[in-house]
Amino acid sequence: MLCRAVCGFLLLLKILYGRVLFVLLGGTPGDGLIGPIAAPALIAPDLMITGRGVWLLSAWMCALLLALGYPIGILSGRTFFRHGSVASGLVLGDSCPQRVGRRLSSPADEGWQMLYEQVRLGKKAARRTVEWGQRHVVRPVWWGNLRRREPFSDWYGSERGRPVDRLYIDGFIERHRADLIGHVMEIKNPHYVDLYARAEKVTVVDIDRANPNATLYADLDEVGSLPAGVFDAAIVTNTLQYLEPQPALANLWQSLAPGGVLLLAAPTLARVDAEIPDIDYLRFTPRGLRREFVKAGIPAVVEGYGNILASLCTLYGLSIQDVSVKELDRVDPRFPITVCARAVKTAS
Repeated sequence: MLCRAVCGFLLLLKILYGRVLFVLLGGTPGDGLIGPIAAPALIAPDLMITGRGVWLLSAWMCALLLALGYPIGILSGRTFFRHGSVASGLVLGDSCPQRVGRRLSSPADEGWQMLYEQVRLGKKAARRTVEWGQRHVVRPVWWGNLRRREPFSDWYGSERGRPVDRLYIDGFIERHRADLIGHVMEIKNPHYVDLYARAEKVTVVDIDRANPNATLYADLDEVGSLPAGVFDAAIVTNTLQYLEPQPALANLWQSLAPGGVLLLAAPTLARVDAEIPDIDYLRFTPRGLRREFVKAGIPAVVEGYGNILASLCTLYGLSIQDVSVKELDRVDPRFPITVCARAVKTAS
């Protein structure tokens, strides 16, 4: 019954805590303690408790095993014994079997003789089980309302607040607001021009002739569709994924005046566009976008922004307001969600 209780208690602690540390309770030959007792304890594994005072703790531990472990042990004991896992409870040192043998001098003490036999036969299985457990420790994940098949928002979290990628894009454009002077071009609407530019003239470019904000209708994939050498700055955010990168970059580059600046942002991680999925072609890692600029012969500084939390927010359709700016500010290069590039056209 005690062995079943031990098995059940081990299973109970595994469920509750994920791992159990074991301490060997034993005494000296003259203190009256008969043999070691393997007891679970959530304390340091190198702690040794000896002396007559251990009797009280040992009795309390056995009672706890019987009370809590036996019902579970009835259900799971056979499985434990069959795989040798019960032996994992007896994590004994190399000298313990010999020490047990010295204590078991009486042949009539069949109970302790059985314990000694179990320890002797179970040492190898115990070590193997403990090693397996160390390799396969799995912590529970508390999903809450994140365990779902649909995002919280189909529109990048815009109906919940500000989309997370815009935190990084906004910061990138703001840091380079000094570039936004003279004749400034922006795609689709003058959002960033209104926020940060000191423009003398603004051109809004779009391929969609139904866009009332557009002042120039052009297909960026057609080199020459933009006027050559006229823009002092060009703001192109979340557009390159719909285009052929090389023709588009060449078109944008030839449209800049000498000394002009291209500020470009593209997604690294994003859902397929809900409005125009048929032309949502690409995503760019920082190295991938840098390679596109190199192939186009454009010198650019390329940086990625994001972290694991920002990635989750992007996939779930959560907004900046659902988390905190402080949590999103830490950039982890392993998990970018957006990539930004700044290229300056030298005077020639």
